[in-house]
Amino acid sequence: MPEALPHPDRVRVLLTDSRLPAQEIARIGDRFLEAGLPNVAVMFYERAKSADGLKQVKNLALKEGDEFLLTAVAKSDASLVEPSDWRACAEAALARGRFAFARDAFRKAGDDDRSAQAGQEYLKIFAG
Repeated sequence: MPEALPHPDRVRVLLTDSRLPAQEIARIGDRFLEAGLPNVAVMFYERAKSADGLKQVKNLALKEGDEFLLTAVAKSDASLVEPSDWRACAEAALARGRFAFARDAFRKAGDDDRSAQAGQEYLKIFAG
């Protein structure tokens, strides 16, 4: 049986405990990633300075078009995110109908026209 994930209150403590070794912190990140919680895992990978963990989150972000996750990776280690990654993320987001993510990723890729188009698609969702 898999080990239970730490309670959210415990997560805060674990992320700030200076006594935990980086390897242990990364292992906790792995558990969250395996549980389908990459947004929590990325915090542990950042704290552990785990390039391997951050690359896993990056790959997931590119596959799913998740600009939020890709931004988290870039904030943690900018060297892991290439300009072309923003475009790939945007295209994946667009294909999945994640228009806000597509808009923001196209903007970060420097493609203002595609960003505006994705933004218009996003606004159509709310048009009555």
